[in-house]
Amino acid sequence: PMDLSWNCFSCGGLRFSDQRLVDRLRGKGCPESREFFTALALCHTVMTEWRDGFPHYQAASPDEQALVCAARELGWVFLSRTRDSLTVSELGITRQYHLLALLEFTSKRRRMSVLVRTPEGAIKLYCKGADAVILERLQKANLHEDSTKQALEIFSQSCLRTFCVAARPVGEAQWSKWSHALRQIAMTTTCQETMLEELHDQMERDLMEELIKTPELGSRFVKLCNLCQSVLCCRVTPGQKAEIVELVKKFASSITMAIGDGANDVNMIKMAHIGVGIRGVEDGQAVQNADFALAQFRFLHRLLLIHGHWSYHRICNFLIYFLYKTTSFALVNIWFSLYNGFSAQLMYESWFISFYSVFYTSLPVQCLGIFDK
Repeated sequence: PMDLSWNCFSCGGLRFSDQRLVDRLRGKGCPESREFFTALALCHTVMTEWRDGFPHYQAASPDEQALVCAARELGWVFLSRTRDSLTVSELGITRQYHLLALLEFTSKRRRMSVLVRTPEGAIKLYCKGADAVILERLQKANLHEDSTKQALEIFSQSCLRTFCVAARPVGEAQWSKWSHALRQIAMTTTCQETMLEELHDQMERDLMEELIKTPELGSRFVKLCNLCQSVLCCRVTPGQKAEIVELVKKFASSITMAIGDGANDVNMIKMAHIGVGIRGVEDGQAVQNADFALAQFRFLHRLLLIHGHWSYHRICNFLIYFLYKTTSFALVNIWFSLYNGFSAQLMYESWFISFYSVFYTSLPVQCLGIFDK
């Protein structure tokens, strides 16, 4: 196990046992590792809540919270945030970074960045996000690109979630140009969001080109999926999750069910015929938008195999009862019309019709509901 006794902010929750990393971080010979944890401590939207002299983090996602907590365990402690500054304790030394710009994460961008001025006066941009997006934005002559891709392949084969962290220095002239563009966009009343997105793309370099959507490929994709026992869709955005469900509904003509536990699953849950929300640690948005809510994922088999089976039989029984009740009442009137010359004479008294609706409609339903499982 690693020796973290030197870190007063460590809570012992880090499941990592390579002492070499700690030795490199506390030494002076590995600036890349220090820069990596500096990025983890700065590039986020986490809020700090101090309780009993210890920082507790509130984050929009468990992933972001876990990264900040990991940096804290290894000595890069995120202390506080203001509108224009970030305070971090780096191996016991408190450093305050001036926050110049925050480029927030979106499902379309698949990354987030912060532009800060270090205590030494240098300007740096830290970026983290999906590896496919980050790798496309690296410098062409990158010495670590091959080793990084190899490590990502190993992690992916081990079923681990992967992301990349990158950094770049920014000159004063470049920042002055970006700052002027940001002020101009802030005073613009039309197309502000589009212009801001274009500026962010310039700050983070070129984006990957998007694939052109071909409608004919949807039906072919569903036909191909039907030949498989199961299909895994990796690294999809919330919008793409909903599009996959919509694709299956459109071309497969099947009953779809979507299961999710976070805000990024809401679109998928709404799009499916049946939405199931698992109460997770993020928030209750998935549960609030679902048809069924479960506390844990292991309860799903009971919902499907037991309650689903019972619900099928209940619907069948009620459907048969409803058809019998309605048909019997109407057929008697038709039969009686053959003998009264199709006149307006009624077969039933008005009081009988009222009692028929009250007792024959409600009492059997109540009895079935009381004695049914």
